[in-house]
Amino acid sequence: MTLSLTQSSKNELVGGRYHLIKRIGIGGTSQVFEAIHHLTQERVAIKIITLNKAKSDARTVARFMREARLSQEVTHQGIVRILDAWIDEQQRCCLVMEYLNGVNMRDAIRSREVTRFD
Repeated sequence: MTLSLTQSSKNELVGGRYHLIKRIGIGGTSQVFEAIHHLTQERVAIKIITLNKAKSDARTVARFMREARLSQEVTHQGIVRILDAWIDEQQRCCLVMEYLNGVNMRDAIRSREVTRFD
């Protein structure tokens, strides 16, 4: 199931506190949205993994929980901070991260701002 920002979902409160603004990335198992906290107005990124009810997602949930937990053990200026995490009633794993505004890695490599390591 792919989340898209329709007019109705754009005003959706994810986790009861984050308004989705726009999708900023998509991968094999997840999508990342720019969002804003409804009270503090803090801009964040939310990674959402929609669990597939037709098959077992025990590994996906375990990997999600491990990512959230381990992120609290590492602090470095080059690593995005994880601010919050939960699994909602719609069977979505939600990971809230600090929002970094700038060039994505693919574009940075293409413009040679960053060199690629092989």
